[in-house]
Amino acid sequence: MCLGREELARRRVWQQEHRLHEVATAMQALWRGHSTRRFVRETRRNASRMKILKHESASLIQRVWRGVLGRRTFAVYAARVRSMRVRQDQGVRELQRVVRGRAARRRVARMRRRHVEEAAILSTAALRLQTKYRSHLAKRIRRRLALDKEV
Repeated sequence: MCLGREELARRRVWQQEHRLHEVATAMQALWRGHSTRRFVRETRRNASRMKILKHESASLIQRVWRGVLGRRTFAVYAARVRSMRVRQDQGVRELQRVVRGRAARRRVARMRRRHVEEAAILSTAALRLQTKYRSHLAKRIRRRLALDKEV
Protein backbone atom coordinates (compact mmCIF):
# COMPACT_ATOMS: atom_id res chain seq x y z
CA MET A 1 0.00 0.00 0.00
CA CYS A 2 2.83 2.09 0.47
CA LEU A 3 3.28 1.91 -3.15
CA GLY A 4 -0.24 3.09 -3.67
CA ARG A 5 0.38 6.17 -1.59
CA GLU A 6 3.49 7.04 -3.50
CA GLU A 7 1.62 6.46 -6.69
CA LEU A 8 -1.17 8.77 -5.47
CA ALA A 9 1.35 11.36 -4.44
CA ARG A 10 3.02 11.14 -7.87
CA ARG A 11 -0.33 11.41 -9.58
CA ARG A 12 -1.22 14.46 -7.54
CA VAL A 13 2.13 16.07 -8.33
CA TRP A 14 1.67 15.17 -12.01
CA GLN A 15 -1.90 16.55 -11.96
CA GLN A 16 -0.70 19.79 -10.34
CA GLU A 17 2.11 20.09 -12.82
CA HIS A 18 -0.29 19.23 -15.61
CA ARG A 19 -2.75 21.90 -14.39
CA LEU A 20 0.11 24.42 -14.04
CA HIS A 21 1.21 23.48 -17.55
CA GLU A 22 -2.36 23.87 -18.88
CA VAL A 23 -2.78 27.20 -17.07
CA ALA A 24 0.61 28.40 -18.37
CA THR A 25 -0.35 27.25 -21.88
CA ALA A 26 -3.69 29.04 -21.59
CA MET A 27 -1.95 32.20 -20.32
CA GLN A 28 0.57 31.99 -23.15
CA ALA A 29 -2.25 31.53 -25.66
CA LEU A 30 -4.08 34.52 -24.21
CA TRP A 31 -0.91 36.60 -24.33
CA ARG A 32 -0.08 35.51 -27.89
CA GLY A 33 -3.67 36.26 -28.99
CA HIS A 34 -3.56 39.66 -27.31
CA SER A 35 -0.17 40.59 -28.74
CA THR A 36 -1.08 39.24 -32.19
CA ARG A 37 -4.34 41.24 -32.22
CA ARG A 38 -2.43 44.34 -31.17
CA PHE A 39 0.19 43.66 -33.87
CA VAL A 40 -2.51 43.16 -36.51
CA ARG A 41 -4.32 46.31 -35.34
CA GLU A 42 -1.07 48.32 -35.48
CA THR A 43 -0.21 46.80 -38.85
CA ARG A 44 -3.64 47.68 -40.22
CA ARG A 45 -3.39 51.15 -38.75
CA ASN A 46 0.08 51.56 -40.25
CA ALA A 47 -1.16 50.12 -43.55
CA SER A 48 -4.03 52.57 -43.48
CA ARG A 49 -1.59 55.38 -42.69
CA MET A 50 0.68 54.20 -45.48
CA LYS A 51 -2.26 54.05 -47.84
CA ILE A 52 -3.26 57.60 -46.86
CA LEU A 53 0.36 58.71 -47.13
CA LYS A 54 0.69 57.12 -50.59
CA HIS A 55 -2.57 58.74 -51.67
CA GLU A 56 -1.48 62.14 -50.36
CA SER A 57 1.94 61.73 -52.00
CA ALA A 58 0.33 60.77 -55.31
CA SER A 59 -2.02 63.75 -55.03
CA LEU A 60 0.91 66.06 -54.31
CA ILE A 61 2.88 64.72 -57.30
CA GLN A 62 -0.18 65.08 -59.54
CA ARG A 63 -0.85 68.60 -58.29
CA VAL A 64 2.75 69.67 -58.87
CA TRP A 65 2.79 68.07 -62.34
CA ARG A 66 -0.51 69.74 -63.27
CA GLY A 67 1.03 73.04 -62.17
CA VAL A 68 4.04 72.41 -64.40
CA LEU A 69 1.79 71.56 -67.34
CA GLY A 70 -0.43 74.55 -66.62
CA ARG A 71 2.54 76.92 -66.56
CA ARG A 72 3.85 75.43 -69.81
CA THR A 73 0.44 75.76 -71.45
CA PHE A 74 0.14 79.33 -70.18
CA ALA A 75 3.62 80.17 -71.47
CA VAL A 76 2.69 78.89 -74.94
CA TYR A 77 -0.62 80.76 -74.83
CA ALA A 78 1.08 83.95 -73.57
CA ALA A 79 3.65 83.71 -76.39
CA ARG A 80 0.85 83.36 -78.93
CA VAL A 81 -0.97 86.34 -77.42
CA ARG A 82 2.24 88.42 -77.49
CA SER A 83 2.80 87.42 -81.13
CA MET A 84 -0.78 88.35 -82.00
CA ARG A 85 -0.38 91.68 -80.20
CA VAL A 86 2.84 92.40 -82.09
CA ARG A 87 1.10 91.65 -85.40
CA GLN A 88 -1.91 93.75 -84.34
CA ASP A 89 0.39 96.60 -83.32
CA GLN A 90 2.17 96.39 -86.67
CA GLY A 91 -1.18 96.39 -88.46
CA VAL A 92 -2.41 99.32 -86.38
CA ARG A 93 0.78 101.26 -87.08
CA GLU A 94 0.47 100.53 -90.81
CA LEU A 95 -3.18 101.63 -90.79
CA GLN A 96 -2.31 104.78 -88.85
CA ARG A 97 0.51 105.51 -91.30
CA VAL A 98 -1.86 105.17 -94.28
CA VAL A 99 -4.61 107.25 -92.66
CA ARG A 100 -2.21 109.97 -91.51
CA GLY A 101 -0.53 110.07 -94.93
CA ARG A 102 -3.90 110.46 -96.64
CA ALA A 103 -4.94 113.17 -94.18
CA ALA A 104 -1.62 114.98 -94.72
CA ARG A 105 -2.02 114.80 -98.52
CA ARG A 106 -5.53 116.22 -98.22
CA ARG A 107 -4.28 118.98 -95.93
CA VAL A 108 -1.45 119.85 -98.35
CA ALA A 109 -3.89 119.83 -101.30
CA ARG A 110 -6.21 122.17 -99.38
CA MET A 111 -3.28 124.42 -98.54
CA ARG A 112 -2.20 124.47 -102.21
CA ARG A 113 -5.73 125.32 -103.34
CA ARG A 114 -5.87 128.15 -100.81
CA HIS A 115 -2.44 129.32 -101.90
CA VAL A 116 -3.52 129.28 -105.56
CA GLU A 117 -6.74 131.10 -104.66
CA GLU A 118 -4.85 133.64 -102.58
CA ALA A 119 -2.28 134.05 -105.36
CA ALA A 120 -5.10 134.57 -107.85
CA ILE A 121 -6.73 137.13 -105.55
CA LEU A 122 -3.40 138.86 -105.01
CA SER A 123 -2.67 138.76 -108.73
CA THR A 124 -6.10 140.23 -109.47
CA ALA A 125 -5.57 142.87 -106.79
CA ALA A 126 -2.12 143.69 -108.17
CA LEU A 127 -3.56 143.97 -111.67
CA ARG A 128 -6.29 146.32 -110.39
CA LEU A 129 -3.73 148.41 -108.56
CA GLN A 130 -1.52 148.55 -111.60
CA THR A 131 -4.54 149.43 -113.76
CA LYS A 132 -5.62 152.17 -111.39
CA TYR A 133 -2.11 153.52 -111.08
CA ARG A 134 -1.60 153.48 -114.86
CA SER A 135 -4.99 155.12 -115.28
CA HIS A 136 -3.97 157.73 -112.75
CA LEU A 137 -0.66 158.29 -114.59
CA ALA A 138 -2.46 158.49 -117.91
CA LYS A 139 -4.87 161.09 -116.52
CA ARG A 140 -1.96 163.10 -115.18
CA ILE A 141 -0.14 162.94 -118.44
CA ARG A 142 -3.33 164.02 -120.27
CA ARG A 143 -3.79 166.93 -117.91
CA ARG A 144 -0.21 168.02 -118.43
CA LEU A 145 -0.56 167.70 -122.15
CA ALA A 146 -3.80 169.61 -121.98
CA LEU A 147 -2.13 172.30 -119.91
CA ASP A 148 0.84 172.37 -122.24
CA LYS A 149 -1.47 172.87 -125.19
CA GLU A 150 -3.16 175.70 -123.50
CA VAL A 151 0.00 177.43 -122.75
